[in-house]
Amino acid sequence: MRITQDEKKRIKERILVQALESLKVWGREAAPVDKIMKKLGLTSGALYSHFKSKDDLFVQVIVKELERITQMHNLRVQKSGQKMLSEFIEYYLQDEHISNIERGCLFVALGSDLHRLSSSARLEIEVRLEQMFKAMASGLPHKNKNVRLETAKFIFSSMVGTLILARAMKNDQNKKDLLRITKMNLLKIASTNANT
Repeated sequence: MRITQDEKKRIKERILVQALESLKVWGREAAPVDKIMKKLGLTSGALYSHFKSKDDLFVQVIVKELERITQMHNLRVQKSGQKMLSEFIEYYLQDEHISNIERGCLFVALGSDLHRLSSSARLEIEVRLEQMFKAMASGLPHKNKNVRLETAKFIFSSMVGTLILARAMKNDQNKKDLLRITKMNLLKIASTNANT
């Protein structure tokens, strides 16, 4: 029995969601396609009726997640206005974000895998990343558009770097201190220089 286009689209969405968590935990090379598909009740061969390759799956997972994050930021700006980015900093730099890898930031988990992609795949991701930065920037109080965008990029890259370092640390107090210091400084940056 042939499946409908709608059903095929639903299956593809389920694969993307399941693959995101597995890729964050295992990485691009080590993520077990068989396990991803088994959790969905599908064969690994079914993956290739939806994606050209494992790399295609990886890129589509990243693109979909970036689009979701961008939409989330846009909705948060509508709801919270200029407090949005401060709220995001508070959310992102939590202790539980260190250990909850499958629910955490894709750049912390997969950043080292991204540079190995083709230049066209990296460009596709970069376009979505720039859209995310613009959405984040719209939640800053700075008057100058370029300053808002630069500040959003700095804040996000600082948070990603902080989380990577915190995950590398063994001492829980050192992890907490790193999060606290970064959070305190980024919250200042997010709320100051509103006249620039």
